[in-house]
This record gives sequence, structure tokens and C-alpha cells, in this order.
Amino acid sequence: MKKPLLALFFLGFTCAGCSKSSWIAKFYVVRAENAFTKAHALRVKPDFPPQKRLEYFRSACRDFRKAYAVDPRVFTLARIETAFDTCLRVEDRESVALFRNFQEEYTKAHPTEAEYGDAGAWMAME
Repeated sequence: MKKPLLALFFLGFTCAGCSKSSWIAKFYVVRAENAFTKAHALRVKPDFPPQKRLEYFRSACRDFRKAYAVDPRVFTLARIETAFDTCLRVEDRESVALFRNFQEEYTKAHPTEAEYGDAGAWMAME
């Protein structure tokens, strides 16, 4: 697990034209998405306590907030919805409001993606 992260950082800091803040934000998004996925995977295990799943969701919510604070441009509409859902599960009202407002602004700024999803550019070409 650590080797891919080291490779990501190495590429991020040596890539010409790449901003350091963008790579740091992407790192937080990857961590958040991993925690979110892990929490969902654990729901099918009957012996796993639900409170432990909430710890993964809290971690994911924190990492999504950190990514937003560093560089909100790394978010897609799907990531914003995942961040909103994650923070809603742990009842972090401040983060829920932040991502709700961000989603509204993003939808206004990217109407094609809001209508078609991440495949919006391909759908618009048809």
C-alpha cells in the first residue's frame, strides 16, 4: 500500500507543470475514497461492529475536507456526492453544508457533467 503512495508523491513532485497543492489534494481524495470503500465492504461482515465502520466514514469525511481545503479543483461531481454522503453518515453538519453548497456551485459551473455525469464530454460530442 505504501509503495503506490510513494510513487504517486514522486511523480507529483517531479511532474512539470503539476502543482504541489493539486497532488496533495489528490492524495487526500484517494485516502478518503479508500476509507469509504472499506467502510462499505465491512457492512457485509456480521461480526464487525457498526461503530468501527463509522470510524472509517469519519476518516473519509476528514480527508475529503482536507482535499477541499487544499484544492477543490480535484473534485468531480461524483466525488462531491461521495463526500456529501460520507459526511452525512457521521452527522458532520458543517461538512454536509459545505459539500451541499459546493455541489450547487459545481453543478452551475459544469452543467454538462451535471446532466450526463462524468461521461458528459462524450455525450456532448454525439
